Amino acid sequence: MVEVSGQYSKKIVGKPMGINLATRITLLRIVLTPLFLYFLIKGPIDWAVIIFAIAALTDGIDGFIARTCHQKTSLGSVLDPLADKLLLTTAFIGLAFRHTHLIFQIILIVSRDIILVIGALLLFVGGAKFEIKPNISGKITTFCQIIMVLIALGAELFGQTDFLKSRPYEYWTYLTVLMTVLSGVSYVRKGMMWLHEQTTK
Repeated sequence: MVEVSGQYSKKIVGKPMGINLATRITLLRIVLTPLFLYFLIKGPIDWAVIIFAIAALTDGIDGFIARTCHQKTSLGSVLDPLADKLLLTTAFIGLAFRHTHLIFQIILIVSRDIILVIGALLLFVGGAKFEIKPNISGKITTFCQIIMVLIALGAELFGQTDFLKSRPYEYWTYLTVLMTVLSGVSYVRKGMMWLHEQTTK
């Protein structure tokens, strides 16, 4: 998955806006998100698992195509992280209603993404031209979040929902929260540094 790196530049990375194969795959992930939510709410749960897995795979595929086929565009650099956050936020909100004992962890996770999106919008309105690319904290955070969702969906699929109240899964959720908060603090700090640089010019 892709995170706002906080590394700002005079130009947005990538070629001018365009809808190429990589961007179409990103758009597919966006289209699959409401379909995933429908099956998560209405069932059957196996369709929700399949759709989420396909949507998660499209992230790696569109990134690979963009890099290897030189299809990086300014449109794709914006849509890709938005598609990721839309998919995961939708999944966590759906899980919060199905497994209320996870609501504390989910609120912290979703709140971080909301803060980052609001911060990015404020920077954009303020005239910031920033580069969007993966970094280590973002990759670890996204990996933890995907595993947290997949385990929850898999537990429902195989009728093992009691595992979601077990110590191993509880520890994983807190690890996910920890990484989410740490990466969020890192991005907020970089955003504040940019704002400070602008106000001191």
